[in-house]
Amino acid sequence: MPGGSGTYLKVLREILVEAAKGRTQEQMANFIVRRYRGVVSQKAAKSYLYVTIVLGLTEIRMGLTKTTDSGDEFVRTKKSEVIAKSLIERIDGVAEILDLLSEEPMRIGLLAPAMAGRGFDWRTPSQLRYRLRWMEECNLVRRVGLARPVYFVMGDEARTSLGNRAPKSKNRSGTAKSS
Repeated sequence: MPGGSGTYLKVLREILVEAAKGRTQEQMANFIVRRYRGVVSQKAAKSYLYVTIVLGLTEIRMGLTKTTDSGDEFVRTKKSEVIAKSLIERIDGVAEILDLLSEEPMRIGLLAPAMAGRGFDWRTPSQLRYRLRWMEECNLVRRVGLARPVYFVMGDEARTSLGNRAPKSKNRSGTAKSS
């Protein structure tokens, strides 16, 4: 999200508030470019809008961006649990990361090959890092240390969000979960 780590939920909420007004994708992209310094292209702006769609917080209906029930709930409550649930249910690898970290806290350098062993064929470490940043913002994981941080599952909140969901292991490289 624009603004970087530590601002994801704030920015996400601002984008959802604008989407709730029923804007076209072009209007949404223009809003994002105008609102967030550093977002200079329509392509980048549309990629941020796409994140809201993948998370199940917005959808395109009759050419207009609309918030879903989950998107409306997050706008109304500002609860990170709404986004945590979307991450776990809709983003490949999040449930599996929680599963691995609940067994043993680890650095990204050890987590990446462990995820590869579970069939996640990610091309860059950034694909794992982005997931960890989102999970950190939603209080699913905690990062300890600076140079080579270790990631820990955040107690009951993460376990409750994960529930009895059995993580799948198969070869996947995308973002959104496939049915």
